[in-house]
Amino acid sequence: MPRPLRYRYGYYISLLNLSLLTLVTSILYYIIMAKRKNPSSLKPVIKRTRQDELVTALTCTESVVEQAKPYLLAVAKLPVDVLIAAWKVGSNRQTDTRHVQSLYRIFKEQGLQREPDENHLRIACSQAEVDRMRDHVNSSGTLSGSQIPAYLAFDDWMEVNGTKVEVMAGQHRIEALKVFVSHLSSRSQGSLIEEEHLWWICDIYDISKWICGSISKHV
Repeated sequence: MPRPLRYRYGYYISLLNLSLLTLVTSILYYIIMAKRKNPSSLKPVIKRTRQDELVTALTCTESVVEQAKPYLLAVAKLPVDVLIAAWKVGSNRQTDTRHVQSLYRIFKEQGLQREPDENHLRIACSQAEVDRMRDHVNSSGTLSGSQIPAYLAFDDWMEVNGTKVEVMAGQHRIEALKVFVSHLSSRSQGSLIEEEHLWWICDIYDISKWICGSISKHV
């Protein structure tokens, strides 16, 4: 006796569901096996994405520095002990110890490289403080440091102004320099090493026109 029509439909639907389940399972199996055999297939995409982010960050940094140029008061050599990372307005980013150690290793292997523009510290103070330093340098007859004649020598900053300068970007380089000089001094057993090396070249900006943190976010 033939089965009712509804039973035959149910039988065919069950077969169809089983076939679909088998197909989906097979597809998932082949996808998983393909990834296991070639796990690096996704790496180029990830690598390109990270490179794109780096290029974007660098472009943004260059753009901000260009925008800040009208507020540049001077480029000068300063002792790092007159620089302070804490800001009067806003808050600077915290020092990353791993970043400091990474810079220290670079200093050991490649030298300090203070002169290139991209390695300058970016600091901020008042126009009046820079004017006082210029007058002091002119009156003393030392328009530039002996080793870096292209830059003003603001070695007597504390004697002239009596206040420290806010570091807007570059505090990690300062800390790495201190570590570098400390190791150098311990090997040489002399305090003159610290006086000779604890300085950096700085781009000095007008703090009254500075947008707090605009450059330090990228450096």
